[in-house]
Amino acid sequence: MARPESSERKRPPRWGPLRGRSGWAARVHHEAERLRADMNAAVTAQPDVPSEQLTIDDSRTKSINRHLAEADQVLEEHFAQSWWRRLFGASGAYQAALASVYRAGEDLMLVQSDAALAARLPGLRTAVRSYLSSDDPRREMYLFQIDAALTAIGAERLAAGAQDLNGRSEMPEA
Repeated sequence: MARPESSERKRPPRWGPLRGRSGWAARVHHEAERLRADMNAAVTAQPDVPSEQLTIDDSRTKSINRHLAEADQVLEEHFAQSWWRRLFGASGAYQAALASVYRAGEDLMLVQSDAALAARLPGLRTAVRSYLSSDDPRREMYLFQIDAALTAIGAERLAAGAQDLNGRSEMPEA
């Protein structure tokens, strides 16, 4: 079989959705997109409030956007390199991009509503159990605080549900 001439040979694209991506890059990209969506939800959760009365600090949203842009920049720079540089530099690029995403997530937690934070508590509890060893002195303290918050939220929801049921039972039937 004859090899095609160099002008006839089709070269795959250097960058594209099916080429050059790896599992860690997809994870970083997915986390960054989730944080962007959560930030947009936090900002638009107060549509009737004038912009000067928003509880979300503008400098905090700029910080979140800056961290997410840093993660995107790390990915772009990493995948613009030759394959052998990508191979040897993947670990550092992954750690740098994920650190930026985590910093954005920490900033986002400071501006999210109580309901959004309550929804994240079970995942936070799982992360503490997964990443902190059983002999780490912080582990029990963190788990205790998360469990206390989950218990308080559960009690508030039960009280609200009971109040709602009492309100319905006091209504006269038509």
